[in-house]
Amino acid sequence: MNMKFKQKPREEQAEPDGTESADKCCFLLGMNSSEFLKFLCNPRVKVGTEMVTKGQTVDQVTYSKAALAKAVFERLFNWLCVNINEALASTRVSKQCFFSHFTSFFFKKISIFDEILNF
Repeated sequence: MNMKFKQKPREEQAEPDGTESADKCCFLLGMNSSEFLKFLCNPRVKVGTEMVTKGQTVDQVTYSKAALAKAVFERLFNWLCVNINEALASTRVSKQCFFSHFTSFFFKKISIFDEILNF
């Protein structure tokens, strides 16, 4: 998610600096990009019994974006591991040999993904 945000003039709130990256990301996630950006920049928070819309700074939006990317990646990794384990359980392939090759390949990909997140 290579989305950029800028500070609104004379305010400390963040706003999207273009929507091209958000449109691509939301298309892949099956979401509406305008709502996604609205809730990323102005999340709703429960205060007592009321829901209040809170403005975020650019740093807060950047941290939220990184946390969201890490959560999506974690769920994708868990889903992939479950499917690989199910496939290995149903075949007679040597689990130890296959999974060791998979983990070495996948952890190289994780380091590349981590570099993307820490741009």
